[in-house]
Amino acid sequence: MAASDGRTPGIRAGDEQWRQLGELLQRRREELGYDHRPAFSEDRDINIRRVADIERNYRPNTYPVGALAKIARAYAVTYESVTAVLRGEAGGLSPAQDAAAGAPAPAVPLPVTDPARIARAAPHLARIWERVWVLAGSPDFSGAEMFGEGTADVRAWDAVAGRWPVPDRVWMIADLQARGDGPPGRREEGAAG
Repeated sequence: MAASDGRTPGIRAGDEQWRQLGELLQRRREELGYDHRPAFSEDRDINIRRVADIERNYRPNTYPVGALAKIARAYAVTYESVTAVLRGEAGGLSPAQDAAAGAPAPAVPLPVTDPARIARAAPHLARIWERVWVLAGSPDFSGAEMFGEGTADVRAWDAVAGRWPVPDRVWMIADLQARGDGPPGRREEGAAG
């Protein structure tokens, strides 16, 4: 399902699946109480062009995993249901759990395939995603907001901000924490990682 143009991995699907996803997302936006895209875009911290493009099925097969994760978050649906629609396995979208109720992390593909490495990072991933969901209303939260001042995680997070999508940053920090000496989310300056 994922493909690459040599620069950014994109999710590939047929025209019918992209059209269906756009219609479902438009309905979901309206269910959330937004008849107009500008208010939705502003309140949900998503670019209005991206909202129009995905709902109207412009630029299919050009959305990287991180973009689809952000779209799912803005529409308050699960990433899994978005990709299930694109695979032709579902006819609807599943609402995401409320962030206050401990929303689970979106199931995005990890950049590694080593099961032991993934297992070591899993507890860290869960904690970091909880914090991301709490801060989801902020346009692009800083490392200090995520981890507190004076930690190595702040520098690592901020170093790739704006260049890496949030799911990739979450994985990077979780992987570093799993290899580091400090407790989850609070690696001290100079800790291994």
